[in-house]
Amino acid sequence: FSLSGGICVLSKGRDQAKEILEGVKTVLGLVGWKFSNEASRLSAEKHIAFSSTTEIRMPDSSRLFAMACGQRGDNLRPRSFHEIDFDEADFIPEPVFLATSACLARFQGVKILESTPNPVENLHSTFLRAFLGKIAGFKIIHQPTSAVAHISKEFLDAERARMSKEEYEREYEAKLSSRAAGIFSESLVFGSMNKDPLLYSKLESECGTKFVGVSFARFGETQNVLAVNYFSGGVSHIRLKYINGPDG
Repeated sequence: FSLSGGICVLSKGRDQAKEILEGVKTVLGLVGWKFSNEASRLSAEKHIAFSSTTEIRMPDSSRLFAMACGQRGDNLRPRSFHEIDFDEADFIPEPVFLATSACLARFQGVKILESTPNPVENLHSTFLRAFLGKIAGFKIIHQPTSAVAHISKEFLDAERARMSKEEYEREYEAKLSSRAAGIFSESLVFGSMNKDPLLYSKLESECGTKFVGVSFARFGETQNVLAVNYFSGGVSHIRLKYINGPDG
């Protein structure tokens, strides 16, 4: 088994990766390809390709991998690819981009970042820096859903009526919409950060009023977030704890 070559579609979660692979198999099936889990049955004449839970291999040795990166991407480090397509790139943790950079070195490969904007809109994320032209070498393509021929205007009108303006613009127009409507500016949020671990130890023992909020990992994600608000002396101190799931 070779760890070299091919295209890798990289997702944050295992379920997303499986869905992408199944989608590719569906398209290939429509043009006559069949799949076997035995590599010995590969046949260009009979249109039989090899398929596993993470890979499609064609008779000409072309390979497509669909893999989950987790929180750090360490599972990708031993591999080399001709291309890596980061699915929903703005939701992929930053350490993954660092871990996978060398995976393209051997073949001078191509990196593709495709995503709707993360609602957090971290302007320092790899995706948004590339999208805003702050990383050299990327060709920027902005494709709103309204420009896609197979999505009807009636469907988009119904979605526009169902969603908030910000949600619709983010999901269907790939716009950075929430920053303009935000209550707190980015500079205020970043300027208020305090990474002193002793501060929260003190608040944990002394603060009498606490509020707790939880954001559970959604479909295709692995990270749960616990927010604790320590209210002391008229000031709210908010601490975020990230709890990784089995793929994290």
